[in-house]
Amino acid sequence: MTKMKFKTKDSTGMIAGLAMAAVALAAGCTTMTDIQKTEAKIKSKDGVIFAQVVGTRSVSSVCEAFASANDDRCKNMGGYNAYYFNATNETVRPGTAVDNVIALIPKSAGELPFRSIAKLRIDGFRPAYFEMLAALADKDENCRWVVNFPGTSGISCPKYNWDYRKDLNL
Repeated sequence: MTKMKFKTKDSTGMIAGLAMAAVALAAGCTTMTDIQKTEAKIKSKDGVIFAQVVGTRSVSSVCEAFASANDDRCKNMGGYNAYYFNATNETVRPGTAVDNVIALIPKSAGELPFRSIAKLRIDGFRPAYFEMLAALADKDENCRWVVNFPGTSGISCPKYNWDYRKDLNL
């Protein structure tokens, strides 16, 4: 079970934290095929997306779910951690209409703290590839979760020229 720590400066941060906790709880009900729905929304068609860590999964369960992909990373499961990411969600109804991503992260990249933001690359029906850690949780105003009331909330990373509002077909 992932420990969740929330550090907030105002009520908006607290609401965002509660919304992310709701998404993390709902994550167990989400199917792995959601990754293809998310990939289809990427306007550039390069598979690149920025998303926030909301939980972990067992590597074996991820590899089993994507068995038909014959992913080479699953041949060395001990070298990876599996993370569950959230790129967008409905602010009005947290946990609904969410763009989710499952990724295998090399253990050499270290542990990714809850709510940290990563640059990932989706390539069809397989776990996403880890490109880089873009921001630690609540540590970088230039790469963060943006809450929009009402509507869809998501990741905005101006320093990497990424904003869910312009880079995803919502």
